[in-house]
Amino acid sequence: MNHCQTDSTSRRGMTLIEVLMALMIMSIGVSAVAVLFPISTLRSVRASQQTNAGIVAYNVRELINVYPELIFDPDFDGNLEEHFRNSSQNNYVVDPVGYYTLAEDAPRILPATAPQFYQRYGNTEKAPSSIRRFGGPHKLISRPTSDGAAFQMGAQRLGSQGDGWETIVEAQPERDADGNVVDVANFGGVNLVEVDLSDVPRPQMYTNLITGSEYDTAVDMIRVVLFSDTGRFSQAFPVTSISGNTVYFTEDFVGPNGSLDGLEDVNRNGFLDERQVPRAFLSADGTPGVRVSRVLIQSRKLSDYTWMLNVRRRSDGLARSVDVVVRFGGGVKLSDERGHPGIFVAGTTNAYINNAAGVEAPIRRGGHVFDAVNGIWYRIQQVNQHADFDYHVILQSTINEGAGNYDPTTGVPSPSGPFGAAIVPTGVVDVYPLGSFPIPDSLRKTTF
Repeated sequence: MNHCQTDSTSRRGMTLIEVLMALMIMSIGVSAVAVLFPISTLRSVRASQQTNAGIVAYNVRELINVYPELIFDPDFDGNLEEHFRNSSQNNYVVDPVGYYTLAEDAPRILPATAPQFYQRYGNTEKAPSSIRRFGGPHKLISRPTSDGAAFQMGAQRLGSQGDGWETIVEAQPERDADGNVVDVANFGGVNLVEVDLSDVPRPQMYTNLITGSEYDTAVDMIRVVLFSDTGRFSQAFPVTSISGNTVYFTEDFVGPNGSLDGLEDVNRNGFLDERQVPRAFLSADGTPGVRVSRVLIQSRKLSDYTWMLNVRRRSDGLARSVDVVVRFGGGVKLSDERGHPGIFVAGTTNAYINNAAGVEAPIRRGGHVFDAVNGIWYRIQQVNQHADFDYHVILQSTINEGAGNYDPTTGVPSPSGPFGAAIVPTGVVDVYPLGSFPIPDSLRKTTF
């Protein structure tokens, strides 16, 4: 019988060099795959932003179709003549969020003698640009003292959509010796203990000049949430007024006297809404009183997407070319509107931009730049170095009108200027051209 014998050398294992080579090959493959994950995440975020921005632009277009005053009478004063005959308003923007955000911030971030930056889009550090900015269809009424923060909320309501609530104050209610909340069942308010409410936006009455309807910011912008003593129940009410440490949620906050007085009808329904707390908040032992464990004051969390209209008057003087600029991020900042010295060469896709004094322009490929002289937005396709300028920017579309100093025959820019103004804001998702809007017959005046 033949026996098969196997040579021991035929059963030898892998050497260390072979193992290392295999690990190296595998690591190259794993690294290549790993690189794809952050890229895909960024592209997914970008796609989501583009989708949401497109929805915003579509909604704004429909808003313009219904209310053409947004672009033909941007201050809603009924005087269209000033926007057609005034040459300084050939180009302007309608930016409710930007207007009232900067109007609220201006006293804190600007000296008292500084120009009103919120009335202009763009600035050159010491003065605003020539692009006029309008706040849209809001106007405060009735209240003797305007609360800028509350007015800002009204503008944000128009410029974005609500997206949940965020807490601005959490406090304990004042209690009597029996543990009951003081008078909460009687006057429809709650006293808070050792809390500063000075920064809470006061409810402000304003009118929407589009619809003619009057609103109070408390209706859907500021609310108070009460939690029962056991924590099992909660109830939310709109804030109608704040006085000292007392937050009111009843409409009978003047007095109270059981009647509907001036400024009390915050929801404009013509009736006095006293808003009593539910039975679940009554004392468990049957004694009179209301038990509340904690109180939240919340403001509506607005969408991260806001819009701005860029409006240019056409050569016929009546039609308007309109772009919807959709922004994403934490609101509007004055630094985002800094004007940088720039030259836009007509008939080409070339722009030459310098950094402003002490301020670096956030120029990047795929971003946007605004020609603040002619009121035109461009997307940046490429950024190159240049011997005479900080940036040589190649745009995706041809420049129709020149801004800055250059030889029109050669297109060669002059490093010594004079320059136009280039604004390079951050947070712009996209700019959507809506085309030309002729003035509708409903807005034509006898003077036209």
